[in-house]
Amino acid sequence: MSWQLVSLGEVAPSKPLKNPDITNEDSVWQLNLDKVQSQSGIVIEKVYDSVESAGSSTHWFDERHVLYSKLRPYLNKVVLPDEQGLATTELVPLCPDENRLDRKYLAYYLKSNQFVSWISDQVAGAKMPRVSMKVFWEHQIPLPPLDEQKRIASILDKADSVRRKRQKAINLADEFLRSVFLNMFGDPVTNPKGWEKKPLAKVFKLSSGKGLTAKNMDSDGEYNVYGGNGINGRHSQYMFDEPQLIIGRVGVYCGAIHITKPKSWVTDNALFVKEYLEEINIDYIAQLLELANLNQYAGKAAQPLVSGNRIYPLEMIIPPLQEQVKFSIVKKQFLAMRSKVDNSMLDKSGLFNALCQKAFTGEL
Repeated sequence: MSWQLVSLGEVAPSKPLKNPDITNEDSVWQLNLDKVQSQSGIVIEKVYDSVESAGSSTHWFDERHVLYSKLRPYLNKVVLPDEQGLATTELVPLCPDENRLDRKYLAYYLKSNQFVSWISDQVAGAKMPRVSMKVFWEHQIPLPPLDEQKRIASILDKADSVRRKRQKAINLADEFLRSVFLNMFGDPVTNPKGWEKKPLAKVFKLSSGKGLTAKNMDSDGEYNVYGGNGINGRHSQYMFDEPQLIIGRVGVYCGAIHITKPKSWVTDNALFVKEYLEEINIDYIAQLLELANLNQYAGKAAQPLVSGNRIYPLEMIIPPLQEQVKFSIVKKQFLAMRSKVDNSMLDKSGLFNALCQKAFTGEL
């Protein structure tokens, strides 16, 4: 099906709310980027404060807007506000023409893999990469009839709701595993059980994976390809026979921890353990590093970046190997149960992304 293509600047220009009707000047919703969850656009926390306390780099919005983050677009922060408020100017107040463009349809389009992949290449600035707004406004969005847009948004709403419920179940399961670890070993920072501590430089040596772009992968290959976000493709060759501990090296998944399956390829978007300097259980060290939140040690250049030199000085608790193995046994039992939920989640995420792709090409 062929739909009309229209520039974003024509159907969803930036129009901050003028002359807002303020019922209480001492309690106004003030939205900054740190209160918006990456990828989902969910508002993590609503902060209310006086109008007077708001900085000059803010603008008014209400429930007719779609707020789009022009800073680090790969974080995919798109907000559908449900009330009036003041937002940082990093959030562009798109005001869709209600006679031509459904705002939910617009939000799903901006969050789709296809758009995020495209816009991530349209940035300028090294330390604080922002979208080139000239290019953004000229982007052509497919524009089906309004009733069709609402039908598409309704279908994606239902698929997204199922996906979020599954993700919530997985998050709760992960929290259970963290609790087991803390119960067995105590807080790794305060070390109440007095375990021996060593800098990571004395535990392992890291190396960057080998470059392999999506274009050069073999989608029919039988081996998994891992990047910073876990499995991101398939290939006909592999680098490692045994499971590897990997750490997201760059971008939004910088510091993320994964253990690969046997016979895998690791791209240069991740670090892998080249050599263990002492006997250590891979499940134990993976959980320990996850709790350490390595992302906080990333360099903040054009994109977040973790290197061995940044994390080698970190001191970690190293209990005796037999204690680590006890945790590994519990973790394996837990992962066996969770794999059923994960498979379902993959199905739901894959279904959602497939629906999005079909929706915006007129095949839904």
